[in-house]
Amino acid sequence: MKYLFCFCLFGVLFLNFRDEKTDEQILGTWTLVSVFKDFINVTDAHDPFDERYIRFLPQGSFQSDGRPFDCNSGDWTISESGSILKLRSTVDYDNGAWMIRMQGDRMEWKGIGSAEKEEFLLCFERKLR
Repeated sequence: MKYLFCFCLFGVLFLNFRDEKTDEQILGTWTLVSVFKDFINVTDAHDPFDERYIRFLPQGSFQSDGRPFDCNSGDWTISESGSILKLRSTVDYDNGAWMIRMQGDRMEWKGIGSAEKEEFLLCFERKLR
């Protein structure tokens, strides 16, 4: 019984600790490199001036900018598994969830949760200072 209690306690504690690795990895400024809609490259329509970016700040806030969509801000969270990014934005159409994959200074977002978002794949690169 003592072992069962310890096992349950460990499980509860383990589930309540977030993996800070993904949180730390995502911090900083990311430039939009490409946008695909239904596997078709639509980058020229979504970033015609090659200036769109998103900046993830500590404490779970973000800022983004770039024509044609202009300035935006809000809050971000990452799931316990580190694979789902959720944005709560000041602009309604930017609210939503994304499945993310990070490899070094590259990050990909695949839309989830709505038919419109699921059509999109966004690719970003970390902006080096």
